[in-house]
Amino acid sequence: MQRVETKEAFTRGLEDPMPDLILSDYSLPSFDGLSALVIAQEKCPDVPFILISGVISEDVAIDILKKGAVDYVLKDRLSRLVPVVYRALKEFKERTERKKAEEKLRREHNLLQTLIDTTPDSIYFKDVEGRFVMVNKTKAEHSGIKPEDMIGKTDFDFLPREQAEKSFRDDKHAMEIGSSLTDIIEKITHPNKTEHWISATKIPWYDKGNPMGTIGISRDITERKKAEEALKKKSHDLTERMKELNCLYRISRLADKQDIPLEEILQETVNLIPPSWQYPEITCARIIVEGQEFASENYRETEWKLLSEIIIDGYQVGTVEIYYLEERPKNNEGPFLRGEIDLINAIARRLGRIIQRKKIEEELRIKNSAVASSINAIVFGDLKGNLIYVNHSFLEMWGYDEENEVLGKPSVGFWQMGERAAEVVEALRSSGSWTGELRAKRKDGLLFDVQLSGSMVMNEDGKPICMMGSFIDITEDKRVQDELQQAKEDAEVSNRAKSDFLANMSHEIRTPMNTIVGMADLLSETQLIPEQQQYINTLQTAGETLLSLISDILDLSKIEGSHLDLEEIDFDLEEILRKTGQIMAMRAHKKGLELSYQVMPDVPNSLIGDPARLRQILINLITNAIKFTEKGEVLIEIQCDKNRSKVRDDVLLRFSIKDTGIGIPQEKLNSIFDSFTQVSSSTTRQYGGTGLGLTISQRLIELMGGRIWVESKVGEGSTFYFTAQFGIQTQPKKPITLPLVDLNRLKVLVIDDNATNRMILNKVLTRWGMRVTEAENGKQGITELEHAKKNDNYFQLVLLDSRMPGMSGLEVAKYIKKETSLTDVTIIMLTSDARSEERVQCRELGIGRYLVKPVSSSELFDAITAAIGHKRIAGEAAGTVMRTIPVKGKDSLRILLVEDSKDNRLLIQAHLKRTPYQIDIAENGKIAIEKFTSKKYDLVLMDIQMPVMDGHSATKAIRKWEREKGVKATPVIALTAHAFKEDMQKSLNAGCTDHITKPIRKQLLLKVIQTYAQAILKKEVSDETPHKKIAVRVSEEIKDLIPGFLAHRTEDVKTLGEKLERGDFQAIQILGHSMKGSGAGYGFDVITDIGGSLEQAAKNKDTQRIQQQIDRLSTYLESLEVTYE
Repeated sequence: MQRVETKEAFTRGLEDPMPDLILSDYSLPSFDGLSALVIAQEKCPDVPFILISGVISEDVAIDILKKGAVDYVLKDRLSRLVPVVYRALKEFKERTERKKAEEKLRREHNLLQTLIDTTPDSIYFKDVEGRFVMVNKTKAEHSGIKPEDMIGKTDFDFLPREQAEKSFRDDKHAMEIGSSLTDIIEKITHPNKTEHWISATKIPWYDKGNPMGTIGISRDITERKKAEEALKKKSHDLTERMKELNCLYRISRLADKQDIPLEEILQETVNLIPPSWQYPEITCARIIVEGQEFASENYRETEWKLLSEIIIDGYQVGTVEIYYLEERPKNNEGPFLRGEIDLINAIARRLGRIIQRKKIEEELRIKNSAVASSINAIVFGDLKGNLIYVNHSFLEMWGYDEENEVLGKPSVGFWQMGERAAEVVEALRSSGSWTGELRAKRKDGLLFDVQLSGSMVMNEDGKPICMMGSFIDITEDKRVQDELQQAKEDAEVSNRAKSDFLANMSHEIRTPMNTIVGMADLLSETQLIPEQQQYINTLQTAGETLLSLISDILDLSKIEGSHLDLEEIDFDLEEILRKTGQIMAMRAHKKGLELSYQVMPDVPNSLIGDPARLRQILINLITNAIKFTEKGEVLIEIQCDKNRSKVRDDVLLRFSIKDTGIGIPQEKLNSIFDSFTQVSSSTTRQYGGTGLGLTISQRLIELMGGRIWVESKVGEGSTFYFTAQFGIQTQPKKPITLPLVDLNRLKVLVIDDNATNRMILNKVLTRWGMRVTEAENGKQGITELEHAKKNDNYFQLVLLDSRMPGMSGLEVAKYIKKETSLTDVTIIMLTSDARSEERVQCRELGIGRYLVKPVSSSELFDAITAAIGHKRIAGEAAGTVMRTIPVKGKDSLRILLVEDSKDNRLLIQAHLKRTPYQIDIAENGKIAIEKFTSKKYDLVLMDIQMPVMDGHSATKAIRKWEREKGVKATPVIALTAHAFKEDMQKSLNAGCTDHITKPIRKQLLLKVIQTYAQAILKKEVSDETPHKKIAVRVSEEIKDLIPGFLAHRTEDVKTLGEKLERGDFQAIQILGHSMKGSGAGYGFDVITDIGGSLEQAAKNKDTQRIQQQIDRLSTYLESLEVTYE
């Protein structure tokens, strides 16, 4: 026992060793018992504390017990102390031992809990209701829930219902059977949505024989399951791969068999496919190749299919198709495995290669067969030139019996190439091929001609592996070719002879015809009695017919001899139609026929082509239409063909000439374009003609890039169609126009008994914005006029046909002029023939516009605008009127006529009799030169074919004399009966300025002379006026070079003339090019321009243009005044 009196001693006494009991007086000198109690509770709360005190209140006693004292003893009752101490010590001992036991139990529990928590398995305790009593750390972690949150809850709180129900059944079953359930494999979905495979053991838990619940132990076997699945999949994949490889292997084995046809390979492949799929019992297949189908026995199409294309060289040639006959649940890859998709693609690729190889093998078999059986000799040689293969034809061609006689031998021993050997080898090396003719040598030494096509055979890398040659025996071909060449040359000689004959015949016929027709024209201008006039008309008609026949024969000869070239010049389509209409209208109107034409709005007017030949075609076809039509009309229509021109910026026009004549039988339609052919001999007797017009037209149309055809019905008429291709002018010449009257809404009445004319006029006028009313006769026209007057809606313009049945146009015009209310109506008369008495009547009625049909749109437009107060001013006159130009300042022109024919001299003198021109005569070229060099002439008319000296030679001599004397070139007009273009060109090349073909018509002769007369008079005026100097300033630095440069150009004038005389266009081109390059360099831009023009003219062999530029250069050099700066 230890006794202490102070607080410090009391505190030390509590530390070591700790007392088993504390007795404390309530009242102490240094501190009280309650303070000791507080210290004791802090230091050793388990040691019993008994307080001894005097009298204390009940509240203090309660407070002492609350603060931790086990009891208190009053000092007046110390007898109770012993039993209190005994009891306190006993309780302290029991409590100490219990604590030790609890500590041991706690340690054991902690050890067990640590063991449970650290095990990798999930461990848990459940009561009989399935509530968790205890869960270890692993279970909580797998569940993703804190342990304390799981206590008292069931699987239904954490797992999907199906999984919770199964777990509850397993727990109940274990308690029912009283034994453990082991190796329960199940997939658990935890609250955190993760899935795990577990292997569980469930043990029933009893207390005194009563079931208390279950103990669960589960292990996460997810990784093991994955490994098992992977192993299983790998095993399955391996099995599938083996099946796939076996399938591909068997397909390849099939393809390797050379004797199996492709069809059998494809059918066997179809049968091999189903066993290679995951569900072979419900798998079927089909292969389609280039329209052929190959299917398995159980094949039918379903919605569960897999397809792959068979591709060869980028093109699909077929498909491989796999079908499931019934639906299967989709796995992660779909109804078909990835490997199966790869397999079908592999099969398709393999089949593509097989099909390609089989085709190549078939082609090789065919080629080998073709090579072996070819009539051409086929050889292959190695790179050294030794033969390694020859076919049977080679052996036959070269006269050998066996291949062994030639194989391995140098190929050069079988033909004679000589110097060409190097050429052949070089060609094979550089371009890989060579084609040409060789001389071959047979076994017996005989030489023969062969055609060789040789090539180098390359491997896939582009390297040569051998040479191949194909030979054709051309010995017979060469013989035939030589004969054909000789025949061609003979034919050309014959054609030339025929052309020369025709040209000479033309000349011989045209020369007397010139006199006949000319004299007839002169006689027709004299006073004749009617009977004489009839004779002259007959003579003129016969002459024109004969000239037309000559022209047709010459044209046909030119076409057949390829001597006819089409011009490419700008022309106005409407002008061609207008002039053609004027020419043909008189013929049509003499027979009482209406002639009209219609041009569609989209047809371009400014074209490029040969207007003369287009006019010739139209005249031929319109002449035929008029000839074979006794009543009715002839209509010409032009439109753009629906088949566009094949040449960019060109237009293809379609022309149609429709008549109401006798028509053509169907059986004759194909022959009417043959030369010298008409519908029948009776047609020839009745209507005349040579049968050449359509033939010539057809050939001309073909030269124009078109075609001609005809539609016809006997008794109803014919329509001839033709197409022609023309260029379109990029900058067409436009008429100069003044402001026009507004024609929009102008009210017009068209009175004409011909429906076609009314239709054409209606379309044209409507296109101009006018309001058109039609009347088909005079009475109906008057009715329309009266109706308009009644409604106070007068017509402003009347287009009136002069000749109509019942009531003529003049009668209608008289009615209009008589009605004072219609006096403001403008009348334009349309007539089919220009009779003078009709014109007089129109003037008397005040009709100022009188148009002869067919009327062009421009003529009509001019007439309308003029008639109602305004007139369009065109850049050119609508037509040409032949008249003599008055000569100013001179009494006459001096003309030298060179002509050996007396008749022709007289005729030309007669044509010029009433002109102020002075005519001198020369009977041949020699006399002409003598006269020309001794006397000044303004113009020369030069016949070409003359004795002593012809016109070409005389013209060349004149040009030479002019150059030597330095005088300007005098116009020389060639007169010839030759009509070929080459003849005209010869005249121009000789130095002639222009060309007139015999027979010489007065009108044409006067027109040509007038053209040059104007130029001559202008020149004479210019000559009389001092030349205006052309000032050119050049650099002072080159002052010393200028005189030499200009002297060289003066020499060029003479040189150019000489070159032109000889026809040396290449030399002229070189000189022009030199001048073009040097002129501007010295400061003379005009010389550069002249040089460029000379160069271009020489390229085109344009002699007239060259002469113009020579004269221009000469004038420029004479007028030049050079200053320096």
